[in-house]
Amino acid sequence: MTASELHRDRTVVYSCRYPVVFCPKYRRQVRVPPIDGRIKALILEKQDEYSYTVLEMEAMPDPVPVLLAVGPGIGGTQPTPSARNIPG
Repeated sequence: MTASELHRDRTVVYSCRYPVVFCPKYRRQVRVPPIDGRIKALILEKQDEYSYTVLEMEAMPDPVPVLLAVGPGIGGTQPTPSARNIPG
């Protein structure tokens, strides 16, 4: 791990990354145009509101795997339910 991958706060140095997989209801394909662009835009749009950063997002036809970087005070459990309830 390089120093550029580490985040610094006043008292801690951290690198918290969580893999999250969003699966559509009823196993519908969501990564097809124009839906794929809207999903990506919604996830990226909510970064500041829910205090996470998207590091990677893969293009797959069914699930949407996302790698999130969050602060140690937030953890991986807070952004996931919040992002699940984004109106689309």
